[in-house]
Amino acid sequence: MAVYALLYFDFVANSLATASDIRLAGGMLHALMQAWAGKLGGPPREGSVLEIDFRASETFATERHPDPFSQSWAFAATLGSVATNHEAILRESLNAFANGQGTKPVTVVTTFARVVLETLAVQAWLIDPSVSTTDRFARWTSLDFESERNSWRIARPGVPHMDNPVARELLSDAIRLGLNVDQGASPRWIGTNVPTSTQLSGLLIQRYAIHTGRSAAEIASVGETFYRLFSGEMHGSVGSVLALLLPTELASASGAPVHTYDLSHNALWNAICLVLVSTFAARATYAEWLGIPVDSEARRLHLHHVELAVRKIAERV
Repeated sequence: MAVYALLYFDFVANSLATASDIRLAGGMLHALMQAWAGKLGGPPREGSVLEIDFRASETFATERHPDPFSQSWAFAATLGSVATNHEAILRESLNAFANGQGTKPVTVVTTFARVVLETLAVQAWLIDPSVSTTDRFARWTSLDFESERNSWRIARPGVPHMDNPVARELLSDAIRLGLNVDQGASPRWIGTNVPTSTQLSGLLIQRYAIHTGRSAAEIASVGETFYRLFSGEMHGSVGSVLALLLPTELASASGAPVHTYDLSHNALWNAICLVLVSTFAARATYAEWLGIPVDSEARRLHLHHVELAVRKIAERV
């Protein structure tokens, strides 16, 4: 069953997620974490895209980025660790509740899934093996510049971001190295204009198609669609919050059914499927960047679990 099937299932509250489904979801995440453990560590292989990047480090070295591709590699690897940490806590939360311990992870499943999606989307965009070394340096510079802009805005609200000496240094380096620069009087970006989080999410899920041989057109909007759907719950929109209410067997004095805050079948499996798709897309991309073959058993198990999650969504019980 194709992943684009996800697009046809909404987030309207349906039936309660069963204890067996919660246990199954936690077990799936645990199995995949075990399957991938230790598979993407170590240095890049000779002739890999990252190893080619390393050879160009001196060309792009600046005072801010004295070893730019080691720095960007460290950043990318850390993003992967952030996503894995959230994946692990989601797994632990599901398993704890299934075993009669802890609180049911109602909103945890979607909020953690979105963190995994958003974090890995940035990682995959930065390390994209299809872009040139120059473009990767431009992307690394643009992410650093954007971070400086945001930090300056928080620390010094109302003060122009180009008053920040680090931002001026990054701009000067970009011009000297021939990178693209926003031509505004107060540049909003340098190197390249970073896509929005929504767009990056879409690009990550498209990489799932690349690494599984599917048509990218089938799932082109899955990442963006789910990023937006999860945003409603993150930001407390009326529809998203009310969709967390599920009918109980109780009735009010007027006879109307009583609803309660709970985890629905759809919410659980939408989130799990998105975590599985995004982690596979990101890990396969990371392996390609380092020149490491994707472990065949990890690949088989991961893709099997994606298909299982899609089937669980299709149950619509």
